[in-house]
Amino acid sequence: MPKRVALLVPSLVAGGAERGAIFVGRVLEQAGYRVELVAAVSKGALLDEPWARAHLVELHARAELLALPGWLRYLDAARPALAISFVHSANLVSGLGGKMRPRIPFIVSLRNSLVLPRREQWWVRRWLGLGLERRLYVRASFVQAVSRELYDQAATLLAVPPERLWLTYNSAQLSGEAPAPPALGDGERIASLAPYLVSAGRLVPVKGFDRVIRAFAAARLPEPWKLVIVGEGPLRGELEALARVEGVGPRVIFAGYRDPLLPWLAGARGFVFGSHGEGLPRVLLEALDARLPIAACRAPGVDEVLGGGGFGRLLPADDSASLAQAMRDIAQGVLAAPPPDALATHLARFSPEAVGASYLAMVHEAIGAP
Repeated sequence: MPKRVALLVPSLVAGGAERGAIFVGRVLEQAGYRVELVAAVSKGALLDEPWARAHLVELHARAELLALPGWLRYLDAARPALAISFVHSANLVSGLGGKMRPRIPFIVSLRNSLVLPRREQWWVRRWLGLGLERRLYVRASFVQAVSRELYDQAATLLAVPPERLWLTYNSAQLSGEAPAPPALGDGERIASLAPYLVSAGRLVPVKGFDRVIRAFAAARLPEPWKLVIVGEGPLRGELEALARVEGVGPRVIFAGYRDPLLPWLAGARGFVFGSHGEGLPRVLLEALDARLPIAACRAPGVDEVLGGGGFGRLLPADDSASLAQAMRDIAQGVLAAPPPDALATHLARFSPEAVGASYLAMVHEAIGAP
């Protein structure tokens, strides 16, 4: 019988980590493992994703960090050969599970920076620091990081020894194609809004969309330039209000969650990114694949995706003035898309094939062949 691998996620909100878990599940299943996607909380747009729905086990916890009893019941009943967790809350639950069920090996996947301003740090780390995670993750078969900077953070801040660290980049479904932009609503196609800049991600504080909106207002791009924000999250109402206060309300389009992102990139003139709490942002890979000029604030993984600035402009974190200037430079053609040949070589390391092979090698190392 194939070995069972459990992939633990906090929920199925449409974040990069959750999509990454589905990608890993597909890779492992294709290799011959039996895969189950275990969601602590039953919510999120990805509940309707076909692969996720077919492999889903729901713990029905009231909150992500209250999932430990359900996770332990699952481990006792399913007895997976390996558990892999994604996102800090699921990693903490998995680490506690590994302590209480030591016969089941586990891997924790670090997807976001361990170093953030206090106001944007995960509340557990804000109040307890990294000590609890450091003690729990010592039992993990591997601590996997999605960027070199996050790998280094795990080594120094979590004291993970090199033999138990694993570097595997995020991947995006890179197609090299530019499909027709989809309808925005009421029959209006987003191409009719051109010219526009686009930004994407979950509407949460760490993603810095407030900075992007303020920079767009400060850039004073002439009509009819617009900013399209693709994503959903708890800050949507607050960000819509901010756009109105900054005097750009009608010119900032909130498109909501859209998957895939590439059609929304197809008609854009450039991509802007204001986050400072990343691991390795998938949306930047997709923007590169769409051959767009890119301006991004520095955050873990951003430097690697942009090749140290060779494939986009790297900006200081928290510098709205530089972001506004970058928007003007995109609009004026000063900041251009990277050369296609060099870009293709650069993107190869983030291809689904390369990333999938690395995940498969890690699982083989942990528990052997299927």
